[in-house]
Amino acid sequence: MSRTSYFRHRLPLFAAAALLAGCATYEEQSKAVANHFHSGEYALAAGAAKEGLEDAPERDKLVWKLEYAAAERAAGNWSGSNSAFEDAEADLVKWDESADILISGETAATLVNLTYLPYRGTGYDRVMAPTYRALNELALGDIDRARVALNRTLARQEEVAKLAERRVEAARAEASSASSGDNGFDVSRTEGDPATQARLDSLYGDLKTYHLYGNYVNPFALWLHGVFFLATAESVSDVERGHKSLERLSRIVPGCAAAKADFELARRMRDGAAMPPYVWVVFETGMAPHKVEERLDIPVFIVSDTVPYAGIALPKLWFSSGHCPSLAVEAGGRVAASTETVASMDAIVATDFDNEKSVIITRSIITAGLKVAAQYAANRAALEYAQQEGGWAGALVYLATYITTGATSYATTQADLRTWRTLPKAFQVARLPLPADGKIRLVGSSPAQSREITLPPGAAHLVVAKSTDAGTPLVVSVTVLRGAPKAPHLGATPPAVGPLPVEVRTIPAGGAR
Repeated sequence: MSRTSYFRHRLPLFAAAALLAGCATYEEQSKAVANHFHSGEYALAAGAAKEGLEDAPERDKLVWKLEYAAAERAAGNWSGSNSAFEDAEADLVKWDESADILISGETAATLVNLTYLPYRGTGYDRVMAPTYRALNELALGDIDRARVALNRTLARQEEVAKLAERRVEAARAEASSASSGDNGFDVSRTEGDPATQARLDSLYGDLKTYHLYGNYVNPFALWLHGVFFLATAESVSDVERGHKSLERLSRIVPGCAAAKADFELARRMRDGAAMPPYVWVVFETGMAPHKVEERLDIPVFIVSDTVPYAGIALPKLWFSSGHCPSLAVEAGGRVAASTETVASMDAIVATDFDNEKSVIITRSIITAGLKVAAQYAANRAALEYAQQEGGWAGALVYLATYITTGATSYATTQADLRTWRTLPKAFQVARLPLPADGKIRLVGSSPAQSREITLPPGAAHLVVAKSTDAGTPLVVSVTVLRGAPKAPHLGATPPAVGPLPVEVRTIPAGGAR
């Protein structure tokens, strides 16, 4: 294809890209959901997320399903939440089983930035979806389905590491393909440029401070798995499962006293001790990080008289603040326990993002290189056309092409900011003996976060509380994990204590339905 022919065929691409750049982004549309979450208006958040899901292009459906599922859960609609999570998990499995997209290949003709690739989910998406499903099932009273979901959380933590390795290998293949093709730019030289590396180190240097647990590990999922199997144990093997998860947890979060105490309980139960009546409290506080855009100028090494600099847009994590730091749990008129962090979602998200950033950077450089190469070819073809035609008409075409390609390249340089925004900032836990009167009081950092709860009859309870900001009311659910043992008949063997049907109480927050 001649340069003039190339110019004739490629210039419409820039015009189409300019139109696409004007479309509303996920980041803009999801602000309404996040704002409702911050205000504790979870039913309104669910409505906004449902609208976003219905309007979303196919490439964004998965992230909207996760937002919608989390919003319905926060609003107390556990069945609706589970339906959305099931849809989201089906999408995650589909992406896990599909081939990775090579953006330097078949999609190069239409790709203007990474937001036009489908959202395939993160490692923590794959773990948190079944974890939330388990909590929903407990709230709905289905112990068996909760057990299945919790086992899935452990399996997913093993799978995501392999998926991450595959994505890195795919990115390397993309870089090699882009550098060896007809595009005429060298990805590895751009990545290895000292000035580029210095800019990237400045942008992402703080991420290493968040590596607390190891890659793709979610301590809360481990804690919930372990406590569930202890509290609902019907056999020695159940106790052993709980012990194994809590033993692993104790190594991952050695400074968490609550996790250490639960591991000690697991050890005693494995040695034959009975579990005393307990209340476990889970506190979801704050909101997880979201992404903001940062622009960098990088050199793009193409076959030209000079090395042009192109802008790339990269995501950077923005961490939320203003959350309730912990809950005090009162019983009998005194503080019996306080929640402490067992899993920082800030750390989990940051670790996952740090592991993924090399893929993001490589792909961003490839898209920038594709646009620069097309821009260079179009401008070169326009110059040849102007030289052939001469006069003001040729000069006008060249000037229009130069301005259009440059403006379009800038307008279509956007970072992929899609991320599951409605996760909490942290999961906190506490444990206390079951009060004789069956009453506890949760006390947060504001009067709106004070709730008195009368526990239903039982020997093991799970209380789950949620608050997104320091002043938002608590949403609380109570699940009976184990019923109280019945008095045995004289001379008879005491019956085994198994899980009873779950009883649920909800204390709605503002806006919850």
